[in-house]
Amino acid sequence: MGRIKTWTTRQEALIRKLYPFNAPEVVAAKIGKTKDAVKARAQLLGVKKDPKAKFGRHLWTKDEIKYLRSKYRNTKSEDIATYLGVPVLAIYHKAHKLGLKKSAKFLLAQNKAIGARLANSEAGIASRFPKGHTPENKGKKWTEYLSPEMQARSRATTFKKGNLPQNTLYDGAIRFRHDHPDRGKGRKVYFIRLAKGKWLEMNRYTWEQANGPIPKGMLIAYKDGNSENYALSNLEMITMKENRFRNAPAQRLPDSYVAHIITTKSRKPDRAAAKEVLEKHPELIKTKRTQLLLNKKLKQNVKEKGRKSNRDQRAAR
Repeated sequence: MGRIKTWTTRQEALIRKLYPFNAPEVVAAKIGKTKDAVKARAQLLGVKKDPKAKFGRHLWTKDEIKYLRSKYRNTKSEDIATYLGVPVLAIYHKAHKLGLKKSAKFLLAQNKAIGARLANSEAGIASRFPKGHTPENKGKKWTEYLSPEMQARSRATTFKKGNLPQNTLYDGAIRFRHDHPDRGKGRKVYFIRLAKGKWLEMNRYTWEQANGPIPKGMLIAYKDGNSENYALSNLEMITMKENRFRNAPAQRLPDSYVAHIITTKSRKPDRAAAKEVLEKHPELIKTKRTQLLLNKKLKQNVKEKGRKSNRDQRAAR
């Protein structure tokens, strides 16, 4: 028989004090017991929930949030939950809301520990296929190892030759999705289906319908930068060189580029410092971007004045 875990007088006192007004998970974390053990003990002691009490949501204090921010990256969530006396799910939810993530170093150490524990465990060995195992149906047709009854049941749920999924689209269908082959990357643009398995960006399709094929080395850009607006009046054909210039960080000024400008003057980025600026000082990003845009406009004005002066001098001659 296993060892019977006893309850101390202090733990029972905490049950009487906390259980009526807190979720069982919270009480369990504070006294070092499981949720089910707390519920069973409360029932044995005759402690009931207060009908006016509200459960399920932990109200976080500033000190608790500060502690979570300082410890989450390199500490087990279970340990943080035990220290704060809250359910571990509350830790996960709050960390997600704050944008906190475990560090790569911590995750690597955790994975190594799990791997070492599994390597030294005999769990599941008896049910594993031995090395060199040959499946009984290897090289056989299903008619050779399935009974007629099983074959009939399998045919009823097997896709027929030429079967198409129910969500298969038709030619001319338009969908809004990422323009990168890897889903979730790139910007979102509209695509039109030309044939089965053949899709084309709507900006290219619209342009070609009005102006014919697009020459090699040219592409169709959005005048206002809005990839959702594929009206012909908003499209223009530019060279790839011009497109690279337009998409250069110095022209677009994304947050990551502005943070790099703030944190270092060299070409080699200080990623840690830039990340800190992005997370803790978003107002600096906005201010610096405004400054960069003003400097850019001033330089353009100076160049334009220089060109105008040169034109005037040539005209005077």
